[in-house]
Amino acid sequence: SKWRSASIREIANGVSAADSARKALAETARSKDLLKVATGALSEMTSTIITDVAASQKSLSDHQSNFLKRVLHYNRELVELAGSDPESRVRNATAMRSTAGIHELLGDRKQALIDIGNSITIWRDLNREFPNTAKYQFGISQVLLQQGTFFAEDTKYSEAVSCYTDARDWIRAI
Repeated sequence: SKWRSASIREIANGVSAADSARKALAETARSKDLLKVATGALSEMTSTIITDVAASQKSLSDHQSNFLKRVLHYNRELVELAGSDPESRVRNATAMRSTAGIHELLGDRKQALIDIGNSITIWRDLNREFPNTAKYQFGISQVLLQQGTFFAEDTKYSEAVSCYTDARDWIRAI
């Protein structure tokens, strides 16, 4: 009877622990889904501002500049929160590419190039670990095109051509 009650108690504790673990996993999945929605919304709003500036505005309004600075802050937090799984790393690489564009708009070319370099590193690592994955090959090609544009704007044409050539090669590999 003593053994039996101990076993029932242990089983009950085990069931409780399993239920807690299940709830934690469900919460983690829900958090990942919310993170995807949040990063998507930030990316869309940022793209809208970048498109507006490129299309018709000569410079950022104070409101747009402040918004983009807040996006930089959120992107930094998201990068710090992200895990090391491939999906998180893709999110980081994408955030770094977006951050580079924001720094460019805010006039910080040096930081933009650092962010582009960080994004390229993440994409290269993903491509090395998961060769022949079209999503990763396309990702690096897009960042290389952006880096090439930065170099071309700085009249570093040989570096720009190198980026464009690498991007072309990644796209052809898809």
